[in-house]
Order: sequence, then structure tokens, then C-alpha cells
Amino acid sequence: MKHFLHLPILATTTLLLLLSHPITSTNAEDVLDAYGNPLIPGQNYYVVPYSKNDGGGFAWALKKEVSLCPHFYVQPLDDSDGYGEYTTFVPKSYRQNTITVSSDLNIMFSDISLPPPPPIICRSTSSYWLLYDDSTSGMFFVRLGGSLRNEESMFKIEKHEVHGYKIRYCPGQSYSYGYGYGDVAFLGDVVCGDLGVVYGYGGRWLGVNNTSPLAVMFV
Repeated sequence: MKHFLHLPILATTTLLLLLSHPITSTNAEDVLDAYGNPLIPGQNYYVVPYSKNDGGGFAWALKKEVSLCPHFYVQPLDDSDGYGEYTTFVPKSYRQNTITVSSDLNIMFSDISLPPPPPIICRSTSSYWLLYDDSTSGMFFVRLGGSLRNEESMFKIEKHEVHGYKIRYCPGQSYSYGYGYGDVAFLGDVVCGDLGVVYGYGGRWLGVNNTSPLAVMFV
């Protein structure tokens, strides 16, 4: 009888311990900046190459193309001392208070003023990144004009195979994105690819380059 009398007391004590020290099951790893601190949603960072040999940070530029409306693309700077534009990360999950490896997120230039579009014909462009399928060149470019928590504007930060991090486009759910080109991988209707420097239209641009993904860090 002695053992049975102690059972309610032990159960109550265990319940109190669980309530005071809740168990968490998350295994998400924080993305760290160059100083070892977790990236915080909504804060400004510069995204720069891990190696100075890869140039500077990211800016935006108007790409020469046949189009009624201007389109602004993300462009890596040639100057290794250039930090580019302030960049902000917005996680898809409202519950995240840090940016974690492999989680879906939006990326945006947080402190830029784009030229106004031609009246009536074209709408204004947002500063959110999106992946654009350029059927003329057969390449995927990163350009501005995305939407908050829209699948075509969802990216991930992954660990680079050598050092630092890499940015990857691979949305968490099925998203139809045209046809396959080059070294872009497809999972069902989902196009996935690591971002790196691509060449075309008279410049260096940020686009899908699985052969040589760009290693970056955040400062």
C-alpha cells in the first residue's frame, strides 16, 4: 500500500516540473552573422561574399531587355569594398524570432527608392526579391517585385559546402514555374536552385547557379 499512496504525489510533482520547464522539440539552427549573433527578422544587414575575390555586396540595377515596363534586378557589385544595399529577412512563419537554416523567408532591400514607373502602363515595383524565369536566355534571375509571403518570393539560407552560407530558392510547397533550363533542379512542380553570379545582358547578376553557388556572410 505504501507505494500506491505515493503515486499521486509523484504524479503531481512531475506535472509541476513539466509546467515550469516546458519541453521544446525544435532542432532549428540559427543563421549567424559575421560576429556570431543570430539574424533577427526585420533588422538591416549587408549580404556580402565570404571571399573578397567574389566582389562586393548586392545592389539593384535596370537590366537592358525588351519590355514595356522597367525591371530592376539584383546585381553583385564588382568592388570588393562595396557593401551594397541594406537587406532585411522576413520569415514565412510568424512564430520565428530568429532566422534559421533552411526555413522559408522573404528577402528585401529595406532602404532603397526605385524610380517611378511609366504612368498607367506599369505598376510600381516592390523591393522584395523574386525568382524570374527568363525564357529568352534560359536562365533564372533574381529581380525585385516580389510579395510578402508569396511562394515566388520565398528563399532559404543554407550552409555553404565550403564556408559561410548560401541563398537558395526552393519553396516549401508545390509552385508551378514553367520549364526546366540548364542545371536547375525540379521537384515535381517546384524549381530549386542555389544562387550565384550569372552573366548576361552586359553584366553580372544574381541568379540560379548550382555549379558555383556564392558563399555569403551577413554583416
